[in-house]
Amino acid sequence: MSIPPYLPRILFITPDVIFFPENCQADNTARSVESGKKIDFFANLVKELNQLGFDIHMAQPEYRKLFSFFSARDDRSGCSDIPRNRLHLVRDRIFYYADDIDVNRDGENIKISIALQREIIHDLIPMIQPDLIHCYDWMTGLIPAAARFLGIPCLFTVYDIRSKQVPLSRIEDMGIDAAYFWEYLFYHRMPVCYEETRETNPVDLLLGGILAADYVNAASLGFASEVLICQTGDDKTALRQLLRAKCQRGCVSCKYKGSPDTREYIDIYNALLN
Repeated sequence: MSIPPYLPRILFITPDVIFFPENCQADNTARSVESGKKIDFFANLVKELNQLGFDIHMAQPEYRKLFSFFSARDDRSGCSDIPRNRLHLVRDRIFYYADDIDVNRDGENIKISIALQREIIHDLIPMIQPDLIHCYDWMTGLIPAAARFLGIPCLFTVYDIRSKQVPLSRIEDMGIDAAYFWEYLFYHRMPVCYEETRETNPVDLLLGGILAADYVNAASLGFASEVLICQTGDDKTALRQLLRAKCQRGCVSCKYKGSPDTREYIDIYNALLN
């Protein structure tokens, strides 16, 4: 690992509750939720990079119902090192009363996904102007395509192989102008043109994120296994074909250690920025 002399501005994007705002110390900081391997993996990486001096910005939905639940708990030991002004809470009514995305219905999570990405693409990315974007799982699957159009390197971390398919028309009806990056997305079948594709050929959000991202890595043993299978097997599924193509270009990592290796992530960031 070599920490660059210029520490880049990195925008992390997740649909999960990773941090929630609370004055748990004299300074204004955000507490980490600390509620399982999936969330701890991402939270620990963000905290360690922040401690090393990277210019970290964290974007997640403003889950008001869940924030109230976490604030009411008696445990006050989980204070993070993330300044409150580095936590960007994306606001939309769909977030305010939502439950944890692991228990929400598919339709609810699609709405959360599109609303989150709409605000990030249209407002947060222009405001923060990140050097690099690191986003997480299928609910951020449009971000790599938008980042590619904008010329911003993007790392896409995948926890599992769940995904959803959504027509471009629905994405656009919810406020995302996808016309300028639609060609970087992955569709149910080979697209003919934008007009034909918009109504009848849905976007696969997970595969779209994998296709458009500059680099893909695994945050679970299950997805790491998928990468290994695609390298050795003859499976014809779209996921493994796509991963095989990324592997051939050296753009996928299948290493999984149960917790983030900050040194390896810094090496990935350096490669993407150079």
